[in-house]
Amino acid sequence: MKLHTSRSSLTQIRRQRLIREEKQRQARENNRRLQELLVEAGLEAGHDSFETMDFADETLSQHSDDYTEGNDEPMGGPLLSEFFKTSAQERQPEIRRRVDVRTRKHRHQHAHDAWQEQIPMLVDGYLAWKHHAGSDDDNTIDSNVFHVNSVGIIDFTSALAIQQRPDEPANAALLRVGLLGCSPLQPTIAIRLECLELYHQLRRRQSSFSVQAITRVLCALHNVTYLRQLREQFSNAFDIYLQILQEIRNRVERILGRDSDHWQMNGACPCSTGRANIITRTAPCHGWQFLCEAIGWFRIS
Repeated sequence: MKLHTSRSSLTQIRRQRLIREEKQRQARENNRRLQELLVEAGLEAGHDSFETMDFADETLSQHSDDYTEGNDEPMGGPLLSEFFKTSAQERQPEIRRRVDVRTRKHRHQHAHDAWQEQIPMLVDGYLAWKHHAGSDDDNTIDSNVFHVNSVGIIDFTSALAIQQRPDEPANAALLRVGLLGCSPLQPTIAIRLECLELYHQLRRRQSSFSVQAITRVLCALHNVTYLRQLREQFSNAFDIYLQILQEIRNRVERILGRDSDHWQMNGACPCSTGRANIITRTAPCHGWQFLCEAIGWFRIS
């Protein structure tokens, strides 16, 4: 089995190693600072009762809540209490990952509801981008700035700054610059609309060209290792892109009055439904049939 490691994956591994080493260095520095504060507190207290106490990282992380929560005064008096307050402020907070207890069905339903709430704004943003409508940006309005990784056909932009207006969904702000996020609320990956349009036309001409195939093509173009998560992200963005196109078609049919159940019957011409029942042995009846359809009052039964 051959393992292929791209340059981007090696860079990511190196970056993670540097971050881990920096955290270890900060932990050693905080431990040294805690030892100094401990010695100073022991000297000011006038006894060496702290020598038998172990203030390693594991012990402090397990029992630090006993000294910071509640109004009870910890042993050692107010001096030791101030020491633990100072050390707790200097320690870096531990990063804990939130455990998601929702089921897969609940997560998908939550994402679907979040997308449906912003579909009208996404349609307006897509039409403005498609027809090159002028943007009404106002520099006096306070805007939030977030960053996403932009994926295009041949270009990839890391940490692209996006300005988000007040009370505006993140994907609506992305559509103003020709991007569509892969998640409804806090997107970190965005696909360019040109890339989605290209894949849409490819699927219309060649239906067997799957999402996994286009994702592998993009990974090869950008020198990125293929992951299943990338395919799911592209699939989410493409599904919303198709829904935006369907909503545009629904708006057009609504304006033309074709949104009712009987619009075909109401808009049909009764005169054009006539059929000429002409049976001849010498000449075909196609010409007579077309003539009867063109002249509605002339019917041969």
